[in-house]
Amino acid sequence: MEVINPEEDYVWVHDYHLMILPTFLRKRFNRVKLGFFLHSPFPSSEIYRTLPVRDEILKSMLNSDLIGFHTFDYARHFLSCCSRMLGLDYESKRGHIGLEYFGRTVYIKILPVGVHMGRLKSVLNLPSTHMKVKEIQEQFKGKKIIVGVDDMDIFKGISLKLLAMEQLLQQHTELQGQLVLVQIVKPARSTGKDVQEAKRETYTTAKRINETYGSPGYDPVILIDHQIPLYETIAYYCVAECCIVNAVRDGMNLVPYKYVVCRQGSPLVDEATNISSPSCRTSMLVVSEFIGCSPSLSGAIRVNPWDVDAVADALNVVITIPDAEKQLRHEKHYRYVSTHDVAYWARSFMQDLERACKDHFSKRCWGIGFGLGFRVVSLSPNFRKLSIDHIVSIYKRTNRRAIFLDYDGTIVPQTSMSKTPSREVISILNNLCRDPKNIVFIVSGRGKDSLGEWFTPCEKLGVAAEHGYFIRYVFGSSSPLILFSIMI
Repeated sequence: MEVINPEEDYVWVHDYHLMILPTFLRKRFNRVKLGFFLHSPFPSSEIYRTLPVRDEILKSMLNSDLIGFHTFDYARHFLSCCSRMLGLDYESKRGHIGLEYFGRTVYIKILPVGVHMGRLKSVLNLPSTHMKVKEIQEQFKGKKIIVGVDDMDIFKGISLKLLAMEQLLQQHTELQGQLVLVQIVKPARSTGKDVQEAKRETYTTAKRINETYGSPGYDPVILIDHQIPLYETIAYYCVAECCIVNAVRDGMNLVPYKYVVCRQGSPLVDEATNISSPSCRTSMLVVSEFIGCSPSLSGAIRVNPWDVDAVADALNVVITIPDAEKQLRHEKHYRYVSTHDVAYWARSFMQDLERACKDHFSKRCWGIGFGLGFRVVSLSPNFRKLSIDHIVSIYKRTNRRAIFLDYDGTIVPQTSMSKTPSREVISILNNLCRDPKNIVFIVSGRGKDSLGEWFTPCEKLGVAAEHGYFIRYVFGSSSPLILFSIMI
């Protein structure tokens, strides 16, 4: 906060923990160049509207210049919340989605994050990775491996994955003794009752599957529930025929991307796996439709994790599909993952942030509001506040004047319990209408009967009721409201 230079520096805020930070930054520096990226799913408006601080969070996010989401669904939910709760509409401007907010255009960017290719490749080339790959191949010789890597969490769908594995082994007895699911379970980030229940259910299901379909020297489900080094996880990726991510709700989840990169291999890994030609590389993915990376993996088999039968069928497909098809899908996925890595993601976001901030110093800005309701009003440099003296001077100099007045909020205060115009209002309107240089209209969404009755005393007053559907053209107190018709 103390070292930032708002004229040159860009600030990029990440994830839901800091959702309200843009308000404090904007309050300190009205012209700060500010981007915000949400790495978590944004809930639908029906869920989000239940939050007691829903407006404050939305307004704080809108204090950013550019807001990023992983998928279009997340962005759509955010835009829907802005529309339903703040009355803001969005529009597409030259391929970019923009929200007009107090004179500022807040841009929305949809950009899935990628993996760190350099880091993964460096681990793939480690001798320890090479040795672990050979060890795993020896351990599961003659068997096909399906790998899953998840946190111990109620949303990761680990127990549903195990039920699908159980269903697969039950329906296809020929796979018993030939197929192994290696589930790497990372330690839980919390210790609540829900996590403990998910953990208990996972172990109970795995034990039942191994007792039912296992045999001496063969367990269909291998649970690795302790912290393991990165090279060991990558080694499992390298030897697995398929990777399954079965979360019932998740953010981006980069496990499928990492799996695809690892299946591309390296000289050391190729030596361990006996791959002699690049065209022999294969990979298959079964991914939940509820994770952020799902839309970007067009060659993956998408599943509803709650449909255990469908997940079991998908696992059977990835095992039996021809190698040529596996190669085509792998090539397609690797081409996307390798070109849309984390560097591409960061570079693309920063380019759009620079574009979103290019007009910062060409507008006049005023900060208004208190606390989390603070926002910046941005106006054109040519804007100037109208003064009463200026209006009166122009009014006196003109020979023809058209005066259009809204009713609620202009003629009558919005907070007024009585919506009938006062005698003072009727008198002022009559004075305006008596001037032959004036044409005065009341424009309102109210019904013609109410407006017609209220303004009967007003002479030469035009009235447009129901947003112009009924219009009194003929001036005079006895003129009825007639249906407006368009002459073509």
